[in-house]
Order: sequence, then structure tokens, then C-alpha cells
Amino acid sequence: DTKPYIQVDHPFKAFITLLEIFYPRNTIIEGVHPTATIEKGAQIGKKCSIGAFVYIAEDCKVGDSCVIGSHVSLASKVTVGEKCVIYPHVTIYENCILGNNVMIHANSVIGSDGFGYAFIDGQHIKVPHVGIVRVEDDVEIGANTVIDRATLGETVIGSGTKIDNLVQIAHSVKIGKRNIVCAFTGIAGSTVIGDDVVCAANVGISDHVKIDDGVVLGARTGVPSRKHLKKGNVYLGNPA
Repeated sequence: DTKPYIQVDHPFKAFITLLEIFYPRNTIIEGVHPTATIEKGAQIGKKCSIGAFVYIAEDCKVGDSCVIGSHVSLASKVTVGEKCVIYPHVTIYENCILGNNVMIHANSVIGSDGFGYAFIDGQHIKVPHVGIVRVEDDVEIGANTVIDRATLGETVIGSGTKIDNLVQIAHSVKIGKRNIVCAFTGIAGSTVIGDDVVCAANVGISDHVKIDDGVVLGARTGVPSRKHLKKGNVYLGNPA
């Protein structure tokens, strides 16, 4: 006998839809917790949830329908788009910008100083980092990940990119759209990565590397400084 069934074009997409129906996210409690601190000039959008002990500095902008978890710290002039979710203990340094529908998991840091020093007269002189981090729409950033601000200009995370836990992205890096960056990956300064690139776990990319669209880097691949990885290729090993 035939049994009834439901036929779909994309079974796993249908599975995700069912999970969202049967296991909906917790209801958002709108409002500002009484222990939160919101400084002068900060703007908070409609239907936001601001958790316990959150600190939002002067002249920040938070868009509508955002959820900001407990102990999150937004430094001065941070911009957060609409429908963002920022989990507890995230820190975002001054002037950094988040687009819409960005999710940042617990304990991550956006906009810390890049690791830049010049060895002069027998000592390491710190290079000021006066740029920002710009995170575009629909980006998800895992827990305990750090994205450094640019020396000048912007460190950029392109729209639709998904970044795992424990990832380090250095100053002035430019990452394109829809990238996948798996755990323990480190990307050194001024590297430029195209769209639809996959970095498997524990990839190491040195400084000033150029990576074209569609490149795949296998787990533990090491890319030396100033190399150019060509479109659509798969790279393995150390050196790649």
C-alpha cells in the first residue's frame, strides 16, 4: 500500500523550517532592564530588549527589534542595525558598525586594536589603530571570536558571512560575501578575501594575501604572506 508523504524540493530546508515551527525562540521581553546604563545621546529603536548590566555609551544607535544580552558593552558612537542579536558579554569598541540581522555570540570582541608594532630604538612602538570594523547584513559571529579594527579605514565582514567560534580576524582585513570561516582560523592583517570562500578549521592566512571568489581552504591549511589564491581552487597543506 502507498503511504501519504510530503514532497519538497529541498528536504534539509524543510527540516529547518519545521525546527523553527516546533522549537520557536524564546519570547523577547521588550524594554530596558533597570540595571542597564544608557548614556546621553544614545538612541534605542522600537521593540528592543536591553538586558541586565548592559552599558551603551554616548551617541550609540541601536535599531528596531534588537536583543542585547546581559553585560554587553557598546562604546561611544557604535551603530547597530535592525533585528540584531548580541549575546552576553560581547564588547564592541567605539565607532564600529553592525548592519541588519547580525548575530554575535557570547564573549566576542569587535573593534579591538590590531596587533601592530614597529621595532624602533630597541623597543616595540605601538601603531595607533584609528579605523573601525564594519559588519554587513546577515552576518553571524561565533563565541569568543575577535575582529580587530583597521589601522586606517575599515575591517569589513561581508554580508551573509558566517564565522565560527574562536576565530581571529586582524586589522584591515576585507572579507567578502557568504564566506564560511570555521573555528580556530586566523587571518592576518590586510588580507583581502572574495565571495563564497570556505576556510575549514584551523586555517592560517598570513598578511597581505589575496584570495579570489570560490576558493576552499582545507583544515589546517597555511597560506604564506602576499600570496594570490586563484578563483575556484581547493588548497591544502602548509604551505598551501
